[in-house]
Amino acid sequence: MPDLMNIALLSGQSAHLKAVPELLARAGFQCNVFNSSRALIQGVSLASYDMLLIHDELPDTAPST
Repeated sequence: MPDLMNIALLSGQSAHLKAVPELLARAGFQCNVFNSSRALIQGVSLASYDMLLIHDELPDTAPST
C-alpha cells in the first residue's frame, strides 16, 4: 500500500473548516489540524508534511495596522 499524503491544516477556530480533515481522510489523505501558527511551526519541525493548507483569516496571522 502506498504511503498516505500527509497534510498539515492550519484552521484556527474556523467552523466551516471543521469537516476538512474528515473529507481528506475519506479521499485517502492523512491530515493533522493545527489551531495556531505557533502550533503549526512546532508541528512541521517535528514531522514531515507533503502539503500545508492555511486558512487566510486567522487571528494570529492578521496584518497589524
